[in-house]
Amino acid sequence: MIVDDELSKLKKLYDEAVDCDKALFAEQRVNILLKNGEHYKKSEAGAFNSRSKNRSEKEAKIRLVKNHIHRVVNVYENSILENNPSVTVVPYNDSEIHDMKAAELNNAVLSWVKETNDWEEAQEDFVNDFIVEGEMYAKIRFDYSKGENVGQDPETGEVLYAGEFVIERIMPYDLKRDADAKTMRETRFMIETKLMNMPDFLELVTSIAPEKYDEVMKYYKSPKMSVFDSSTGRYKEVRGKVEVRLFFWKPSKKNPMGSFTVCTDKVLIGSVPLPLGIFPIVYGGFDKLTNSPRSSSIIRVVKPFQVEYNRVNSKMAEHQITLGDDRVYIQNGSKLTGGKVKSGVREYHVTGQAPIVQQGRSGAQYLDYGKDTKADLYEAANIDYVMMNKQPSGDSFQMLFAAMKDKKKFVKYVNKYNRFEVNVFKTVLKMAKHYLSPQHVINVAGKKEAINVEEFKSLKDTGFEFKVEASNGDIESKFGKVLSLTHVLQYAGGSLGPAQIGQVIKALPYGNEARAFNTITVKSENVENLILSLDRGEYVPTLRYDDHQIILEALYNRIKSSDFLTLPPEVQGLYERKIMEQEEVLAMQTQELAQSQMGIIPAGGFLTTVNASWNDPATGKTQRIKVPAESVKWLVEKLTQQGAMGNQLSQLPPQAVIDIQGGASPQQAQGMPQADNQAAMPQPAPQVQGV
Repeated sequence: MIVDDELSKLKKLYDEAVDCDKALFAEQRVNILLKNGEHYKKSEAGAFNSRSKNRSEKEAKIRLVKNHIHRVVNVYENSILENNPSVTVVPYNDSEIHDMKAAELNNAVLSWVKETNDWEEAQEDFVNDFIVEGEMYAKIRFDYSKGENVGQDPETGEVLYAGEFVIERIMPYDLKRDADAKTMRETRFMIETKLMNMPDFLELVTSIAPEKYDEVMKYYKSPKMSVFDSSTGRYKEVRGKVEVRLFFWKPSKKNPMGSFTVCTDKVLIGSVPLPLGIFPIVYGGFDKLTNSPRSSSIIRVVKPFQVEYNRVNSKMAEHQITLGDDRVYIQNGSKLTGGKVKSGVREYHVTGQAPIVQQGRSGAQYLDYGKDTKADLYEAANIDYVMMNKQPSGDSFQMLFAAMKDKKKFVKYVNKYNRFEVNVFKTVLKMAKHYLSPQHVINVAGKKEAINVEEFKSLKDTGFEFKVEASNGDIESKFGKVLSLTHVLQYAGGSLGPAQIGQVIKALPYGNEARAFNTITVKSENVENLILSLDRGEYVPTLRYDDHQIILEALYNRIKSSDFLTLPPEVQGLYERKIMEQEEVLAMQTQELAQSQMGIIPAGGFLTTVNASWNDPATGKTQRIKVPAESVKWLVEKLTQQGAMGNQLSQLPPQAVIDIQGGASPQQAQGMPQADNQAAMPQPAPQVQGV
C-alpha cells in the first residue's frame, strides 16, 4: 500500500507538470514542423501540380508555403555558431602557481570530454533546440561502459572499461518541471520522459530493484505505443519500447544528496541517491516567459508574419490559375477560323462581330503587400539587414568594426548559450575529480603532469582556485588579436628579447605550437612542477644539469611570498634544504670553472699585434705587444665564460653570491654547523597533506 501511495503521488506530480506546460509542448512540436516547411496539417504539394492544369473556381483553396522561418532560424543558429562558442578554465588568481596549474589540468580534461562527445556536432544540436524549440537541456553522466579497455573482472570475466563522460541531449518537450516553480532554480525536481528499448529497461530495473522484474514483465510483455518523431514532426507507432519517467530530485535540507527515481505509469521501480550529490541536468532558454520557468522560441515572433505571407502567395496563385490566361468571348453566330501561318504571324478569320479579349490576372495587386509582409517578418526578427546585401568596404579595422557591430544584434542570445555551456562543463569538472583515475589524468594532460595528479584530485568543488569562463574563437576575434599583436611587434619588437617575442608569438591565434616554443617554456614548466611538489611536501632531488639560476630565483621568490609562512614547518624546512642543495651545486660549478681557467696558455699560431704597449726590459724601449693568435683566442673564450657566470650570479641575492663565490657552504654562511657526509645526502622528505 505504501508503494501504491508513493506511485500515485508521482503520477500526480507528473500530470501537474504536463498540464502546466501542455500548450508550450504543443508549440515546440509545431515549431519543428514550421522550420521544416510543413505549415499545414495536410501536405498539398503532390496534388497541386495535378490540379493546376485544369482547375475551376469552386475547387479547394491553394495552400502555398514560401518558408522564411527556415532562413530566420539559420541566421540565428549561424550567429551563435560563427562565434565558435567554447569554454576555458582560467586561474582565479593569475599570480598563484597552484591556480595556474589547476587551470591547465582542468583545460586538459575539458578538451578530452569535448573530443569524446563529438562536441562540434553536439553543439549544433543544442543550438538548434535553443532556436527552434526555445529551450535546451543537457544531462551529464559518467558511463563505465565506454572508454579504454582496462582488463577483465577476475570474478565474472566481464570486460572492464575506463569510462567516459556522456553529455546527453534531452528534447524540451520530454523534460517536465515542478508545476509550482517560478524559475528553474526554484524547481524541486525535473522529470525526463524517456523511450527505452525493452532490454535496456530491464537492465535498468535489474540494477535498481531486481525484485521488480516479474512485476515489470507482467505489464510490459509486448509493449507498443504512439510517439512523436522529432525528425519528421509526426507521430508514429513503435513496438518493443517502454516510456520511462525519470525523476531527478535536487539536493535539499531534507535530502542533502538528492535522489533519482525510476517509474512508469504502472510500476514504481525504485530510488537511489544522485551520484556525488550533483544535479546532472543543465538548462538554457531563449526568451523567458513571464511568470514561468520555461522559454519560447523566435518562431513565436515570426509565425504570424509567415502565416500571412503564405496566405498572400496562395491568393496570388489562385488568381493566376483561375484568371491567369487571356480569355476570348465570341458572340453567338460569329465564327473564328484559322488562316495561313507566316513567319512570326498567325492569321485568323472572323465572321460576324469581332471577339472580346479579356486579359488574364497575375495577382500583382497582392505583390506590394506581400513584400511588405516579408520585410515586416525580418524586421520583427531583428535581421532586416540580411535583405540589404551590403558589401564590406574600408580598411581592415573598419571591416572588423562593422563585423563586431552586426554581432551586437545577437549578443543577448550568444551570452545565454555561453552560460549554458559554462554550466555544463562546470558540472563535468565537479564530477571529473571523483570519477577520473590517476591514469585518466595522465592520459589527457600528458606524462609530464604525472606528479600533479594529486593536485587535480585535491581541487575543491567550490573555491578560489579556478574559474570556468566562456571564450569565443570566431574569426573576427582572432583577426582583432592578430592586428593588435602585430602592431606591438612592429613598433616595440626591437626592444623585446627573444623569449618575450616568443611569448607574443604564442599568444597569436595560430602561433601557439607547443613543439615550436618548447625550448622557451620547458624551464618555466619544470620550475612550476618543482614548486608544486615542494608545497605538497614531496622531495625533488637536485640534478647537476639543472638550471640552478632559474630554480634559485623561483625558490627565493617563493619563500618571500606572503603565504609561505602558512605552510607546515616540514614544508618550509624542505624549501630551506632545497635552496642549500642548489647553492652547493652552483658553488661547486663556480669553483670548477675557476679551476678550468688555470692551466697552460696555448702559444701557437702567428704573432699578432694588440692595441697595447709595454716597456721591453731587453731593449729598454716602449713598443707594441705581440702575442700568438691562439693565446688571444684562449683569453677571449675565458673572459666570455667568466662573464656568463658573472651574469648568472648577478641575478641572485647578494648573500647568495657571497656564499657561492666565497666558497663557504650555505650552512656555514647561515651560522649552522657543518653536517657529516651521511647527513648531507638528500633524504626522502616526510609526506604531508598538500595545501
